Amino acid sequence: MQKILVSLLLSSMVLFSCSKNDVLNDTANETVQPQKNVAARPSALEPIKLYKSWSVNAWVYAGFYTKRKSFYAEVANLAYNKKVSAHHKMADGVWLDIPLKYISSTPYNTEIWGTEYDYSTYITSATLGNEFAMKYEVNQQTYWDNNKGANYTVSGSDGMYLQEGLNVSVDTMMSYFNNYTANNTGASVFNIVTDVRNIAYNKNVNVVYTTDGWKSVKTLPLAFAQYYAIGNGVTLVNPNRFGIERWTSSIAVDPSVQQIQYAVSYKVNGTEYWDNNFGKNYTAILKKY
Repeated sequence: MQKILVSLLLSSMVLFSCSKNDVLNDTANETVQPQKNVAARPSALEPIKLYKSWSVNAWVYAGFYTKRKSFYAEVANLAYNKKVSAHHKMADGVWLDIPLKYISSTPYNTEIWGTEYDYSTYITSATLGNEFAMKYEVNQQTYWDNNKGANYTVSGSDGMYLQEGLNVSVDTMMSYFNNYTANNTGASVFNIVTDVRNIAYNKNVNVVYTTDGWKSVKTLPLAFAQYYAIGNGVTLVNPNRFGIERWTSSIAVDPSVQQIQYAVSYKVNGTEYWDNNFGKNYTAILKKY
């Protein structure tokens, strides 16, 4: 069977999370025909754009805090050798370059670069601020996305920020597939976490997945998380400051399954958006404990 969700229409003005006309059925031998959706992508004039970001300040113990900063950028592929970073302002006013790593290519001659930056500190010596811009060094030139001169600000209680036009995005750091179970049933657990733009109140969010290489397809509805924990003693309320909702679900999986391939659909106002990892789908490898 052809891989589900693998064919995206190539266009310099197509969303990563594209919509489609056909309704997905749990049957074999079906190919989704996506519809293009207009959005601005990086170009020769604006070679870098902030893709998504969030910040977490979580109390750990005895006054210690851990800070998780995630930065993802989309850059025009102007040359093989390049350097991408988040230019971040510290609490003392000093600016620090946090390097990003290559994540994947896209069908639009762009690349996704990102990092999950963890920073633990005692509360009295916290130095990591909230203001930043995205920096791209290539061909002896330096390009910026500084939010049109205003810089970006994402604090520890703001939740996820998604690029304009990006309506659904899997949180691959928070999603997992492992065989750790508290009740010792022997089953593995597939947990999926997704962020969606709150376009309208009524919506459906589903993960479409396979455990046998797309010979069969299963659909699991995700549930809206009214509150979600981001650390010991820290909880965020949905939706966040940027109008992004977090949806999640988990399911027990037969212990013989070693990997799951999946994508996420988001249906709202009669349009269905997908995060299918730019047509490659996501793969979760079983982590054994």
